[in-house]
Amino acid sequence: MAIILQGTIAALGYFENGVYYREPDCFESLRDIIRFLRNDDKQFAARCKCGESNIVENDLVPIMCTQGLTNELFDVCLRLCANLLQPTIVTFQGKPPEDKEQEELYVKLQGYLSRSKSAFANSELFKVLRLKMEKYFMDTPSEDRDEDDRLLMERILLLLRFIFSIGQTYSNNEHMRRAQEVHDLVLKAFLGSGIETVLIFIGSSRVDRDFHLSALEIISLTLKEYDPQAILEAKIGRDEETKKKDEMELRQIFEEEERKRVLQQRNAISLRHSRFGGSYVIKGRSSINPEKDMLAMKVVKDPTQTDYIDERKSKKILPKNRRITNERSLVRAPPTSLALLMNEYIKKIFEGCYNNLTRSTKEMAFNGSTRTQAHRNADVQFFVFLRFCLQYARLAKLPLEKVNGMLGKEAFHFVQVKINDYLEITKVEKQKAKHHGMKAQYALSSYKELILYHQYLIDQGTQVEKEFGLETCDHILKMQEYRELGILIFKQFTPGVLTKGFLRELILATHYYLKILERSAKNNSLKIIKKHKKKKQKKVKQNDEVKLAKITEKKHKLLDKMTENQLEELWGVLQTPVEEALLETDIDTDDLMPINSTLQVEDDDHKRFLLLRIQRALRDSDVRLAVGLNKAGRQLFPTDDTFGKDGDFVEELAHLKELFFVDLREVAVSLQEAEAKLEGYLKGTAENKNEENDEYDEYSEEEEENFDLVEENFEFNSHLVQFARHDILKWYILMLNDFLTNSSELNKAIIKMLHRIAFDLKDPSRIYQVSFFQVLLNVKSHISSIDKEKQKESPHYELYKFGYHFLTSFFNAFQRIGPQLFLESLFWKTPKECYEIEHGFGSYFSNQKESAPQAWTEELEIEVRDLHREFADMDERPSGMDMLDFIEHNLSRSRSRKQIHRKLKELGLDTLGAKMSKGKGTLSGFPLVPAKDAYTTWQGLGDDNKPDLVEYIQKQLLEEHGEFSRPKIIKQLAYIGANYERKVNEGLLSELRALKEQYEETPDEERLGATLLNYTLRLLSEKKPRKQVIQQLVALGADLSEEMRKETEEKASRKKKIMKPESSDDDEEVGERSASEPEASESDGSRSSDGEKNEKESRRSKKSHKVKKSKKAKHRFDESDDEEAVRSQSSLSNKENSTSSQQTAGLTKTRSKVTKKRPHFEDSEDDAENMQDNETQQASHFDTGDVLAQKSTKRRTLLNDSDVENDDEEATLSTQQTATQSVVPDQEVDPNAESSQLSNDLEISKLTKKRQRFEDSDEEEETIKESIDDLPSSTQSSVSDNMRKQTSNDTTTKRRRVVIRMELEFEETQASVAFSSKENSTRLCVGFLDGAIHLYDFNPKDLSRKLLFEYRLKAAVRNVAICPTEENVYVTSRNRALCQIDVATGLRTRCIREAHSSKPSSICQLTLEDQLLATGDEDGHIKTWDLRVASPEVLSFEEQEDVIYQLVQDRLKLLTVSADGTLAVYDLRKGKMKTKSETMHGELLSLVVNRKFCYAGSSEGILEIFRSGEYGNIVERFETGLASVDSIIELRRGLLAVASGNETGIRLLHVNPNKRLQLLGEHEGGVDSMFLSADKKWLLSSSMADQTVKVWDVKKVKQKVPILTASAAKEKVKQNGNVSNDFWADLAEDSD
Repeated sequence: MAIILQGTIAALGYFENGVYYREPDCFESLRDIIRFLRNDDKQFAARCKCGESNIVENDLVPIMCTQGLTNELFDVCLRLCANLLQPTIVTFQGKPPEDKEQEELYVKLQGYLSRSKSAFANSELFKVLRLKMEKYFMDTPSEDRDEDDRLLMERILLLLRFIFSIGQTYSNNEHMRRAQEVHDLVLKAFLGSGIETVLIFIGSSRVDRDFHLSALEIISLTLKEYDPQAILEAKIGRDEETKKKDEMELRQIFEEEERKRVLQQRNAISLRHSRFGGSYVIKGRSSINPEKDMLAMKVVKDPTQTDYIDERKSKKILPKNRRITNERSLVRAPPTSLALLMNEYIKKIFEGCYNNLTRSTKEMAFNGSTRTQAHRNADVQFFVFLRFCLQYARLAKLPLEKVNGMLGKEAFHFVQVKINDYLEITKVEKQKAKHHGMKAQYALSSYKELILYHQYLIDQGTQVEKEFGLETCDHILKMQEYRELGILIFKQFTPGVLTKGFLRELILATHYYLKILERSAKNNSLKIIKKHKKKKQKKVKQNDEVKLAKITEKKHKLLDKMTENQLEELWGVLQTPVEEALLETDIDTDDLMPINSTLQVEDDDHKRFLLLRIQRALRDSDVRLAVGLNKAGRQLFPTDDTFGKDGDFVEELAHLKELFFVDLREVAVSLQEAEAKLEGYLKGTAENKNEENDEYDEYSEEEEENFDLVEENFEFNSHLVQFARHDILKWYILMLNDFLTNSSELNKAIIKMLHRIAFDLKDPSRIYQVSFFQVLLNVKSHISSIDKEKQKESPHYELYKFGYHFLTSFFNAFQRIGPQLFLESLFWKTPKECYEIEHGFGSYFSNQKESAPQAWTEELEIEVRDLHREFADMDERPSGMDMLDFIEHNLSRSRSRKQIHRKLKELGLDTLGAKMSKGKGTLSGFPLVPAKDAYTTWQGLGDDNKPDLVEYIQKQLLEEHGEFSRPKIIKQLAYIGANYERKVNEGLLSELRALKEQYEETPDEERLGATLLNYTLRLLSEKKPRKQVIQQLVALGADLSEEMRKETEEKASRKKKIMKPESSDDDEEVGERSASEPEASESDGSRSSDGEKNEKESRRSKKSHKVKKSKKAKHRFDESDDEEAVRSQSSLSNKENSTSSQQTAGLTKTRSKVTKKRPHFEDSEDDAENMQDNETQQASHFDTGDVLAQKSTKRRTLLNDSDVENDDEEATLSTQQTATQSVVPDQEVDPNAESSQLSNDLEISKLTKKRQRFEDSDEEEETIKESIDDLPSSTQSSVSDNMRKQTSNDTTTKRRRVVIRMELEFEETQASVAFSSKENSTRLCVGFLDGAIHLYDFNPKDLSRKLLFEYRLKAAVRNVAICPTEENVYVTSRNRALCQIDVATGLRTRCIREAHSSKPSSICQLTLEDQLLATGDEDGHIKTWDLRVASPEVLSFEEQEDVIYQLVQDRLKLLTVSADGTLAVYDLRKGKMKTKSETMHGELLSLVVNRKFCYAGSSEGILEIFRSGEYGNIVERFETGLASVDSIIELRRGLLAVASGNETGIRLLHVNPNKRLQLLGEHEGGVDSMFLSADKKWLLSSSMADQTVKVWDVKKVKQKVPILTASAAKEKVKQNGNVSNDFWADLAEDSD
């Protein structure tokens, strides 16, 4: 290909005497080269050949500059030129080189591009491009533009972008200078051609908005390398002194480079080691041995300078990912001639397109959906353009209207958001982190220039500009996200991702921002909003209300205690007014409220209270009120004469007189108690409501607090304190190390920050650091090398002065503290160390107040640890008290719940589930200790006189601690160990009592089989928990023991529905199932009513539910059922039309009565039967057509309230009824016959149901048959057909399972199960969620199990394993502990409390000498253990990143699967990871290994198949049909059992050939794990959902599934000609 390509390039033409001569086939040759590039190989041979020939400079550019060139040829040249000039990173498809070979290729292609760039230092090409662009953009209206011309413009703009993007990276200084010269020449040609005017026109045109982004990138690339200040200085001009100074600096730079070059040459020449040049003794300078002089291996000019010794030492090398990159700055000053052209160019940009261009491209440059691959760096170019233009506008003092396209609040917010986004992406995309870090650096530069330009507007702008700048700066100073931006970025600074350039821009941006902030704070012009916590104030009633209540109470007491003499005198005065009031008719009682209805008292009490009120009104001389209340009472209680008779003046007067003199002081006491009770109830209800809402809010971490928003003056020093942190100051000192190469602004910003912290905050000890002292020493050496007369003129003299004053403070502190200060200078210091340096060691805690919440002394932390350990070791913890409550009430110093929670997290202690906030929890003001004492006293009281517990505690606390409501006391009783039963809900109790009586009064035939419990649950007005209803019914005297026993039996029977008999005959029948199918089909087909006696005998010898019908017979029955259903549907329609309205109404009324009762009953088989009988009896009184018409509606109602068995029954009845009706569709049916038919249908249903319920019993089978014999002959055939169909359906369903041996049920939920790996042992270990561990000696054959020991941990069990020698049991728990339990004693012999940093997730027994156990945790960490030695941890691996689901040992290797989707292999001898697979599509959950293959189950239901020993890539993927593969067991080579926690079935799979087999069995709640016994005879499956462990006979399963190979399967296909869908049928034929 190279020869052909070389010939094609030679066929383009040649350049001679300034003229290019094209060959005749030049056009075809150009197209051939494009084809070569399109089909290039991975080594880019065609591109390299074009680069070697430099066809861009030698051929393409001259061709495009030729006059009279056709459009086709120009277009081809343009396409090829753009292709060859595309960036190298685009050629590599956006991926950086990965190995050395690719790096060399990358550098080679970059060199070809750099060499091609010089071809464009020709203004003729740019003029040609300008003419074509002017014709399209400026001369042609938008509606007349051609699509081909548009495509040509896009290619021209793409070529311009590629030209100016060449040369952004340089290998050395020489190449950099050469590239800079070429770039200057190209830009000069670009500006000289006038093409920039077209770009500016594009940027200003709204019609060409699609080209704005390309125009912005080109302009940005032309400005990127140049310094705006240098461009402006070239316009102003330089004086002679500045020229001399620049020439001197340039000469010094060249001399320094020459010196380094000569030194490198000398080092290269002197290859011999220095010690062969001789050795020297430095007299008077002792070596390490003070008795001997120092030796030197070379001539030393100054004996006091021995730094060269340190240079020989091997320096510590930081890893690349933690090394700060010091990138080369590309900003430079242009040549004077170019700078003058650029001034005019930039002036046109501001006048023509800057504002429009920034507004239109702000969204396009950052929108990934609209940005193409060609514009992948558009966001970078946007920030470069923004930074350059803002800096130029500030230096050139351009007015605001020319720069307002990207200013103000919106600009700050936009840039700040982008900075945060880039920094966040660096944490996610690790491979492109550096790329996003550079984007963040450009955005930060723009942020810095925004600050400087707004500061310029404030300082030097016009009044309007100054107001604009002040408004914007006031906004960014008030907003907290801007104030803390620099602090957050400093804390997030990552050395391996971000560069020193980023750090440089960050320090400068922070400096300029703090400068504005400090000025505003000093002028008190900055106000900020702060939150102040509201002080809780007790609610106090108003004085007037309190006084009025007291006066009223006193007055009532005086009125109640009046003597008889006083009453006689007063009545003599009141008698006349009372008589007048009784005679009045205008006394209004509508506004009077005679009684207080909120009082929870009886009506008689209300009457007594009203009489007391009337009496008080009379004695208070308020006669009209008393008469009105008496009249209102008579209206309220009209049935009795308590308040006198209406209209009888004499009797009413006598009544009031008698009431006036009667003594009602006892009634007054009762009224006072009732009012106090009401007040306490209302108060407690409100508090209880709030407390209950908080009590169940267990997920809130912090309590909501009320705050007041207050506007305050901003304190600058309080903000500055946030920078006085070692994780921020270390970056300042790092950058100060380069003070010689730093800019003067950067050094000034660093010194200013250090000065603020050391002297403004008066905290110099923050930077008492050896690294900073080393910098100051270098500064001193540099200043000392300068003449004293010129030292003050040095730009580093300010740094020298700062160092002088700083060191003065250090030595003053040294005199006060002593040598300990030297030790402190080796470390970064916290506020505690800084305080002690200033005030003396040990003064930090001694000067703290006793109640200061911040002071956590070492003794207090030890106390917290002890209390934590004490609570964790408690066997029986206090009810209702968590870890935080226990520590809070037992700690010697007062600390809040939040403070204790934070301290536990800081100390790395587990809170054992305690939340930071527990609603109200234990009230801080509630006296727990006195309440506990009161409870103890209450327990000692006698049962006869024992008062209510809550009332007793309430009275005991009243005098000393104040009043507490009942709900508060009840809530706190749990914390003092008291059990208090809440009062029974009277409303619920009365409703249950009424329902119980109603149920007992209902006749048995109307109950329809409903139990008392179901009856009450259905009819309750408000839904209540079942447990609560049972307790209340028992309290009412109901006997529910029989109902509960039946429910327990039904639940057990449902669980055992899938159980089969264990006799050997049954297993043989399962194996002979396929062979017996044809015989069963023939026997069923020949069955008739005449041979029933023979059938009885055959049923006794063989169970009918295991005889399978053939597929043909089943298909025949299905077809007949469909035909009968169609005919019956038409018959039912005809009958419905002939039904009279009266019969329909009568039936509807009867059915509604039954249906009204039905929803209140629980679903059961007996209920369904009773309902059917009841409906049958009532339906017999109506016309047969009406009954048939309504029968389907009844069945739908029954289906809604019945279980699965009733569903099958109704479907069978529907088929039989429609079949019967279809016999005579045009004739009327006899009602009596129909009634008899209904009875027969119901009998059929009952018998079918009995068959289902007792299908495992021969005796019941015989009973069913005898019941069929009692039916009429016309019915027996339908019964037999129905039962045969049911049997066929049942056997079809059961055929999907192989064998079920037994089922173990546990009272608690098991978390892990393990089988012993010892040969001929069936010991079973079970760990439970409550921390219990049981070890059984288990016999799978007879279901017997013997408990060997029981041990209980404090936390839930995660995993269990049995030692191969059965000496120990290993357990991991939720609290990260690894425990060893001795089997002989049943005691824990060893426990590693924090075996893992996170919760353990898997465990595996190892068979190595020094490694007994391997465990994995939820963070992907794996450890191996030998618990026989003092240091049990042997190996630790952290290569995987997520939960370790399973560990499997394969000889000397440990295989693990993780939730990160990888399979890892670890070498247990070498202690390192051997290999790790590629990341799979889903999580890997399970694993099994054999000699040839490794099978891993994934969360997507896929079986990932690896070849053993080759775990990098999968061999095959097998879809299991399950939702996820949580467990895998290999029963035999190629035969697997897989299960999922999300599905009920255990499926058999055959691998190679791959085929999904039948279901082995089911768990109702899904399968969590599976295990094989040591002899591989028994398979265990565990389900946490249904709390069962099932055992399966593996031997018989393997016998039923013959060995199948891929070759045998292929041969079988050839013989049969097709493949059957029934895999078991193939296996049956093989077994024959």
